[in-house]
This record gives sequence, structure tokens and C-alpha cells, in this order.
Amino acid sequence: MCVASNTNLTPPNNKVVVLDVNLKPVAVHVLFKERHVSAGKRYDIECKSSGSRPEAVISWWKSGKLLKRMNKNFSETGNQSLSVLSFTPVVEDDGKYLTCRAENPLIQDSGIEDKLRLSVHYTPIVTLKMGSSLNPDDIKEGDDIYFDCHIQSNPKPYKLAWYHNGNELHHNVTAGIILSDHSLALQGVSRNMAGEYTCIATNTEGRGASNGEPLRVHYAPVCGTDREELLGALKHETLQLKCEVDASPPAESFHWTFNSSGEQTELPAKLHSSEVSSGGSRSYSTVTAQGRPVNAPYLSVPPMTPVMERLVKAVQEPVPSAEGGKSATSPPAGGQGLSGPATPPTEATGTPAVIEEPQVSAETNQQQELENMDTGDEGGHQGVGSGTGDEGGIGDHNRGA
Repeated sequence: MCVASNTNLTPPNNKVVVLDVNLKPVAVHVLFKERHVSAGKRYDIECKSSGSRPEAVISWWKSGKLLKRMNKNFSETGNQSLSVLSFTPVVEDDGKYLTCRAENPLIQDSGIEDKLRLSVHYTPIVTLKMGSSLNPDDIKEGDDIYFDCHIQSNPKPYKLAWYHNGNELHHNVTAGIILSDHSLALQGVSRNMAGEYTCIATNTEGRGASNGEPLRVHYAPVCGTDREELLGALKHETLQLKCEVDASPPAESFHWTFNSSGEQTELPAKLHSSEVSSGGSRSYSTVTAQGRPVNAPYLSVPPMTPVMERLVKAVQEPVPSAEGGKSATSPPAGGQGLSGPATPPTEATGTPAVIEEPQVSAETNQQQELENMDTGDEGGHQGVGSGTGDEGGIGDHNRGA
């Protein structure tokens, strides 16, 4: 106020000037007591500023980016301002800074800041990979392999478990299972070790499972079954031989051999053909003999052929026919001859069914290639499956009376 006077006879003149002073904020503080936050959980974080005239404008920033429509601002007495931020952290926020900025928009460069470093806790994020030096499509029995389990976690996991097809693995040097840090080593793998592998990491926030990493182990063909089968047969009876193997990758071809008197002779390719159908590691051979395909995966040997004579030991004795001493041969029960079905017995005579003599087929010349085979007392057939392995497994099927 300004006062002016020149005499005591009159009151002095005065003039009042009111000053409105703009002030910068002098302090700003983020008020949050938690040492860490959990991903996916909502938190209310406060920021208070003082000293600004007019009241400070408070804004929130994360890694240099403004957070909009996430806070509420309040005015308080004594040139103080309050802002509350509703914040839900994510995994990617771990290690980033949350910044509260207070400024007087009427004063240039008046902004001051306070920062909060975010420590975000979350369940482990786990990724499983086969060793970078290995080719997953070229693993065979006896190889040594390893898996790496990559873990992103806060806090650090206190447990790491390994699983094979859902069953937990334990450190076992004798079995070739070696667990070390974040790696799993398998020494001298076998076909039983094939399957899906996973690793699971656990921390205070929970458990995190990796992707499933498949292990394919290649091995040479082996017999699908361990048992030996002995089949009896009558003359004129059709038999079926089954060749079944396990292999990885599946067997590509099959070879059939004739076993007579301890010697093995491969069946000429002209007399049979093979087709392979695969399901997983199991393969079957479908063989056609004498131009007669078999619906099931078996070798079918028609009656009264040189092939049958060498495959079947049991021979039925001739039976007198109803036509004056001319011999005939009885068919197997419910059987069928090469030329057609058996003639049923008559009620009057009870004469057994008779099979007509089969006609010589057009493939007789091909069958003659078997004439040099040994016609010993016993014979058998073997089906051999071959794949990409070094050795093949053999399925034996012997014939007896």
C-alpha cells in the first residue's frame, strides 16, 4: 500500500496494490510402501506435491510414456496437491521406472519428478529346447543328447523339475540321466527314452511349465512280438504268414525267405510282392502269392502249388473216392480248393467232400524257380523288415504237422 500526504488538515491519499505471485513446486514424493508388485494385480500409488502456486499439475509416466486416464488429482490446503494412480503391472514392467511429475504450468521449466523403480514378480516363463548342436531328426539309439531349459523369472525359481511323458525324472547316472543346473543330459539314448520332455520351474509366485519338446529315437527294425508261432496245416489248406516289425523310421521294405533243413533261401521277387503300411513305429507287410492278394497283412499260400509243398509238412493221405478206386484228397474242414468250393457229402453215402485237381496256373514257370529248394522234412518262412537302421529284425513263423 502506498500512502501520500502534505498537510495535517486532510487525510493522506493511499493506493493498494495486490501481488499474485506464481511459485514453483518445491517438493514431490511418490508414496508407496510395497517393495515389489505382482504381475496382474491392481495397485493404488500416491504422489504428493507442495509449494506450488497455483496448485501443481501432477502427471504419471512410465519409461518416458505418459499414462493417460489412469489417475485422479486432488487439491489440498497449503499449496499441496495429491494424485492417485491405479496401476496394474505386467511382466514387461519389471525393472522399469514409474515417474510422478509435478509442475506449475504458468512457470516454464518448473517441473520436478520423483521415480519409483518397479520390481514385478511373476510366475516363471519357461522355454525348452534341444541342444543347439544336435539335429532332432537324426537321433539314433546310443547317441548322447541334452536339453536346455531357459527360464525368465522374478524372483528366481527355487525348484526345477524335468518330466518325460508326464513322469518326473530324477538324477540317475547309472540310467544315463544327468541333471545339472538348467540342463538335462541323456547318455546312450534308447527307444524307450523317446517321447515328450518338459521342464517346470517354481517360485513364490507359482509354477511355470515349458513347451513340450519331442525326442524321436531312430532304431533298426525289430520283431513286433517276441513269441514264436507254430502252425499246423493239412494238405490243400491255405495258411497265412504275418510279418510285423517295430522301427523308427518305419520299415521301408520287406524280404521273405524260405527255411528248409536249416538253410535259408530268399523267395524270388517274381513270386511275391510286398506293400508296407505304417502306423507309428509299427509296420506290416502285405504279400501277394500266386497272384492272389491277401486283405490282411499276411502271406497267403494257395493249395497244391510248389510253394505249398515246401511250406507245409503235413500231407493228408489219399482217400478212396466214390468212383471206383480213383483216389481223391479230402479238403480241410470248411476249406476251399483252388478251383472252387468243396462238394458237400451226400446224405445217402456219407462220402467225404472231394476237391478237384487244380489247373496249372499261368505262373507255373515262375513257380519252377522254387524246384531247386531243399524239400526237407521241415520248412518255414521268415519275414524280414528293413529300414534305415544298420540291422534288421526278423519275424520267424515255422510250420509243423
